[in-house]
Amino acid sequence: MLSLLLTSDIIESIRKSHEAVLINFLLLLLLCEANDNIIEFMNQIVKKLRVYKVMSEISSICYTTYSCLSPIERSTVCAKEKSMFWGVALRKHPVLQQLIQRKKYIAAFDYYACDILGKKLDETILDVVIDLLNRGEHEIVLNQFAPMMDRLLPINSFLVGIVFLLNHDVDKFYEMLTDYALFTSVNTPQTKSILIDNMDASQLSRDFLLGIFIGPSDSAVTKSNYYHKLAQLINEYMTSSLAGKSPVSKQLVDKQHLYALMIELENKAIEILEDSAHGGAFRHLEGLFLRSHLSTTLGAQKFKDALVSLAKLSILYENSGYEEYFEDYIKALLKANKLETLFLANEKNVFANNYLLVDSILLKLANEDLVLTNALKCYEILYSWRLLGPSTTDAEKKSFFDKRGAAEALFLFVTRFQLEKDTLLSESTQLENFQYFKLKILELFKIILTTLKTFEAEEDRWIRKRTVEKTWEVITLTELNIEYLRWMKELEGELLES
Repeated sequence: MLSLLLTSDIIESIRKSHEAVLINFLLLLLLCEANDNIIEFMNQIVKKLRVYKVMSEISSICYTTYSCLSPIERSTVCAKEKSMFWGVALRKHPVLQQLIQRKKYIAAFDYYACDILGKKLDETILDVVIDLLNRGEHEIVLNQFAPMMDRLLPINSFLVGIVFLLNHDVDKFYEMLTDYALFTSVNTPQTKSILIDNMDASQLSRDFLLGIFIGPSDSAVTKSNYYHKLAQLINEYMTSSLAGKSPVSKQLVDKQHLYALMIELENKAIEILEDSAHGGAFRHLEGLFLRSHLSTTLGAQKFKDALVSLAKLSILYENSGYEEYFEDYIKALLKANKLETLFLANEKNVFANNYLLVDSILLKLANEDLVLTNALKCYEILYSWRLLGPSTTDAEKKSFFDKRGAAEALFLFVTRFQLEKDTLLSESTQLENFQYFKLKILELFKIILTTLKTFEAEEDRWIRKRTVEKTWEVITLTELNIEYLRWMKELEGELLES
């Protein structure tokens, strides 16, 4: 322990002495008449001072423990025996370690300053940055080491871009990493090895790095996948920031802005793959990008944009497998209280082409929702869907008219309330007003009766009724009218009692 402290103090003392001499010498040169030799000499001094600056930063950073994942010590006085110097400088340089063990401190300092930092300064800074990122210390990387990094080196610019995201500067991250030329420069076996082999603690960045190095940069698959992975990285950043304990990170997250960037990236990924004319060879990848685009646009409540990917998914999986995506879309509409979107015209006629699928999803959501308010809304939308259908031409619209089915949708809620009201009361929130629902059912009866009266023939005035045994039986207009009168009489009695 004493040996470590002594070594740190001696090396730091030598550095300060050298630094003071160089600064004084530089000041003297500034007083001289400038010529090429003096300017060159001054440049060499500045370069050396930069080395000493890095040396000072490395030695001043200490960890809380000796663990390779230990955070930086901030609460107490820096313990020199836990300085970054021991991990970063000695780990890769056995010669330096031997000189220190032999107590050849001046020789050790010269070797450290000249042979390591002097010749491999950028490499050392990169080691420091990766070490700090693995410890989750991205803020100190941005403030202290990113300004020292040579941005002409692609790997440095690439890492700084990731650091910007970790420090909540999403726009700078987006600006730097959406430059595909930068990724092309780092998409080499050597850079891939440096990043993946060493960045093993930051799960956010590691997942991203593992996912982008999949092939040559001129491949449409590699390029489209890169933009898709960027979108995923932003999504994971948003999720982790909002789930974190730090209120500061939550305040810095602009969800709508992040969603907008993610949608741009997913659009780019899809566009690149579509333009490659792959002839169905990358069908799985295209489906992956479209599903991601759908999820992102639904999260952002950009339902018009989501409709584009939904339409493409319905074509891509035309035989089967796309039903769940329609359900996700309709659930998002329901959550946002935007179910009227189903009835709006759209270029692809997505809803008209999948009329029965939308019908079955609405019915499923209505039947499964135990919250009365939500269930009622779904049944009412289902009534309108069966009665009016999606917005299409007048000629097409006729094929969607189903008056009996529309009336049945409303009566499903009536019978469900009658049969399950006790269960629904226990499952629903106490704020729900059951007296309101009883009055609402009276209104639904009127709508059902009015709808059935539009049938010209008496024998056509019927609907199916769901029984206690969950089977179906026919109920006529006359029987419905009797139930309506009975319900109205029951309500009148309750009102008189109250």
